[in-house]
Amino acid sequence: KAIGALQHAASMEPTGEALALLGEARVDAGELPLAEGTLQQATQKPPVDRGTFLRLAHTAERLGHTRGARSALVDYYSLLDPQDRQALEIARRIADLSTQLGELRPAAEWASRGKQ
Repeated sequence: KAIGALQHAASMEPTGEALALLGEARVDAGELPLAEGTLQQATQKPPVDRGTFLRLAHTAERLGHTRGARSALVDYYSLLDPQDRQALEIARRIADLSTQLGELRPAAEWASRGKQ
């Protein structure tokens, strides 16, 4: 029922916030492919909560969509202060995902950011 109500709300007013809530509900319900698509939409409609990028990355990674997970983390990183401790952790995670993709140069660049 909650997903139905959130779907209705998101269809009436498809803001980033409404879509993010629907995406989270779909994650909680185990509807990961639908959740990923909804969270992707949420990142493209204002207002966008930066945490939506983290939820999208986590969902994409659970689905084995490494490139999508990395892309969402890169977007999230761009919203952080580079000196923020969390930015360092995110940079290291992006480096790990780049390595998984066999992209060693970007992996090294992100790993360097993760050490600053």
